[in-house]
Amino acid sequence: MGKTNKIAAEKRKLVKIFEEIPENKKKLCSKLIDNAAFMAVTLEDLQKTINDEGPVLVSVNGNGFEITQEHPAQKSYISMMGKYSAVIGQLTNLLPDQKAETVQKAGENLARLVAGGKPVELR
Repeated sequence: MGKTNKIAAEKRKLVKIFEEIPENKKKLCSKLIDNAAFMAVTLEDLQKTINDEGPVLVSVNGNGFEITQEHPAQKSYISMMGKYSAVIGQLTNLLPDQKAETVQKAGENLARLVAGGKPVELR
């Protein structure tokens, strides 16, 4: 599946998750959802690059010295992950309280799983 199709699929998922945003705010959040979908797919691509190539690069500079530096994909991933989290947070804040709490718990569960912890029960 191409990147455009992946973004469209991610957008459909996000629209469904955030369908309970009040109608008067949906137009405001349309671009946020578009950007969140793009970032989610791009983050997956960056993650694959980091997994394939590693988080650091070793190269030889002009003086013949070997240098180790952070992979550009790693830098982009870290920067974009913060922005993606902020966008999802903004969207979550537009949800009615009960739905926002469920989405927040799902996000916390994802963070725990990534960190190796146990997920909590969602209500």
